[in-house]
Amino acid sequence: MPPITIRQGISYKKDGLRSFKNLYAQGQVQWTLRQMNAPRGLTTDEINGLTNLTWQPSPNDNYDFAPSPAGYALVNFRIGTEYQPSINLGGIAGRKNSAHRWGVHLEVNNLLNTRYRSYLNRLRYYADEVGRNVTVRLQYFFK
Repeated sequence: MPPITIRQGISYKKDGLRSFKNLYAQGQVQWTLRQMNAPRGLTTDEINGLTNLTWQPSPNDNYDFAPSPAGYALVNFRIGTEYQPSINLGGIAGRKNSAHRWGVHLEVNNLLNTRYRSYLNRLRYYADEVGRNVTVRLQYFFK
């Protein structure tokens, strides 16, 4: 069961500016709370007791090797546009050639490079989640 996650964001869009259209910028904050619905974590004494056969867990109880990770907040950012160059077609200056349209996008997830562990990741016992992730995307639109 995933922990409670809250996302809030703000976005700005502009229809066009010269050869650029569909300009946008988005910012988002994602809060993920500590998993409250998790099985109880075993202590080292209880784990040592299992090997020494001095403590036996109840067969109806659920246990985990570690307590659920702490909550965290991530900041994400996106910016992008579509570009349609103006070219000269048959002496008509500035006419748009709709056959050539490009999209350029930049996305940064975990902008502040926050160290965190997600409860749903099976590797949470061993390693943190991926840090800052930067993605640049270039699109070409076919007709």
